[in-house]
Amino acid sequence: MYIHSSYRFLFITIIFILGMATIGAYIITSTRPPADAPIPFAPTETPVSPTPPPPSEQSIAPKRNNLSYSQAINLYSKSRIQFDSYCQANPSSLTIKSITPLMLDNRSDSSRSITIDGASRTLLPYGFTVVTVPFQRLPHTAIINCGSSKNSARVNIVR
Repeated sequence: MYIHSSYRFLFITIIFILGMATIGAYIITSTRPPADAPIPFAPTETPVSPTPPPPSEQSIAPKRNNLSYSQAINLYSKSRIQFDSYCQANPSSLTIKSITPLMLDNRSDSSRSITIDGASRTLLPYGFTVVTVPFQRLPHTAIINCGSSKNSARVNIVR
């Protein structure tokens, strides 16, 4: 029986494609884990970033107007800068008006020396302080240093 050469090529191509599909299906099904097997490296629960313990009433200092930490967070939520254990500020840039109090919040388990344009404050572990940064010439960008970390944050002070 004679098969024309173009049909022979088509026949060989179809056999090749079917063979590759069969091999591919075998590889996929043989390497797939069972349906009830846990997925490797997938979290079994929602990851939670480590959070420092809430500050006790004794660790918050200095207090202003006898504010608790939660009251201060509510009051200064839009003008608060937090410093973590690496002296990284969050947010690293903030814009406030010249009369707006600024909350400096230490979320570290060690004391922090915070300097705003040369004026220094010491924050106790998990402590906070509230400062007002008045300037004669506005707008002004105040540079905040945390410990030996320079330019940890910038506060843009406007009228």
